[in-house]
Amino acid sequence: MDLEIFWGLLKVLFFLGILAPLIYLSTRWYGTRFHTSSSMQLKESLSIGSHRALYVVEWEGERLLLGVTAHQIHLLDRKPISLTPDEEGGN
Repeated sequence: MDLEIFWGLLKVLFFLGILAPLIYLSTRWYGTRFHTSSSMQLKESLSIGSHRALYVVEWEGERLLLGVTAHQIHLLDRKPISLTPDEEGGN
């Protein structure tokens, strides 16, 4: 009886040892294959309290400052994206 339990446990571990990497690799493949590129990028975020945050988002050539709470999103500022000397490669 003890030998049967041992072999059963060994079979389960073998099955999981094969199944777990296959699931991991398939989810990684699926995520990269079906990831759509977006023109929206989150540049910065700052938590300013419980369920409150500020976000800087770049979208369609503009930089947006958003104030976000648990119930609302406010557009606080909007500016066109302009490269600073550091972003252009200057000193």
